[in-house]
Amino acid sequence: MVGFLFCPYCREKLQENKLQYHCPKCGKTIYKHPSLTASILPVMDNKVLLGKRGIEPKKGGLDTIGGFLNYGEQPREGAVREGFEELGVKVKIKELLGIYPDSYYYQGLNQKTLNFFYLAEIKDIDKIKPQDDIKSIKWYPIDNLRKKVAFVCVTKALRDLRFWYKSKHH
Repeated sequence: MVGFLFCPYCREKLQENKLQYHCPKCGKTIYKHPSLTASILPVMDNKVLLGKRGIEPKKGGLDTIGGFLNYGEQPREGAVREGFEELGVKVKIKELLGIYPDSYYYQGLNQKTLNFFYLAEIKDIDKIKPQDDIKSIKWYPIDNLRKKVAFVCVTKALRDLRFWYKSKHH
């Protein structure tokens, strides 16, 4: 939650600090929370499916398939929805790989994020097609992911994916 100027309860000008907004008139506090995202890491034959971003921020950067959760949506549900929106096929969540904090710079704001990454299986692999805000997709070898990715959290998730994969296959 970023950018409040006035109290949504009484419309008084808010006071802001690092963790919250406070209304000096009615005494209400509005806490700042990170935005939640959920992404999938489809794995097949020692490869992971990644996409090239088609929109800002980080347009053209390598990214996972995923995005922001809708209000009230659980991370697993959001990961499945995002997989369908960006690939056009159903995905099956296998397990949670990890949760990573990051920042999302967009339209002059620095939004803190908390990012859920799930290992996933794609149904109908032959029908996947980049959609929504993904420009293109490609399978990359898990043990040789030296490409520059769009976000710090993706770099960390891919690092942990390599560790996970080695522990399962060696």
